[in-house]
Amino acid sequence: MPSVRAMIPGDPVAWARTGQRRLPGGQIVRFENPKVRSYKAVLQQHLQQAMEVRGQRAPLFDGPVRVTIIARWSLARSHHRKRTPVPAGWRGGRPDIDNIVKLVLDAGTGLLWNDDDQVAHLAVVKLTAAQGDAAFLGVAVEDARPDELPVGWALPQPRFTDEESDAC
Repeated sequence: MPSVRAMIPGDPVAWARTGQRRLPGGQIVRFENPKVRSYKAVLQQHLQQAMEVRGQRAPLFDGPVRVTIIARWSLARSHHRKRTPVPAGWRGGRPDIDNIVKLVLDAGTGLLWNDDDQVAHLAVVKLTAAQGDAAFLGVAVEDARPDELPVGWALPQPRFTDEESDAC
């Protein structure tokens, strides 16, 4: 069963909306945030290397996949404490979690999967690192196996009265 795991050191970068400018002639030019573009390229490079180490080729997955993302930011220096180091914790606030997902899924398109609509299971965690720990973005991708469907999540089946079923 193919799987890919990659870890990108440093603070994660979230997807940002494409900007646009109007040129003097009235033409509109769109541009991608350079920080996002370079981070996406680094992410793709790490994913490619993870595939090459295992002798895998792109696109790796042709069916449903399971994606796990761990985004861990470094603790701001202003939050460091000398006597009692600050432990790791959940990170709320910006950047929005969906923008982290968007960047990872875009980076995997054409490399790990043909289209990000193949992602059937997604788990994402945003954390702040403990004082002194490193920041990183971790991505794990594997086949979504049917024998691993969530148990107990089945929706109740609608029940119809005899009159309602006759009307159908």
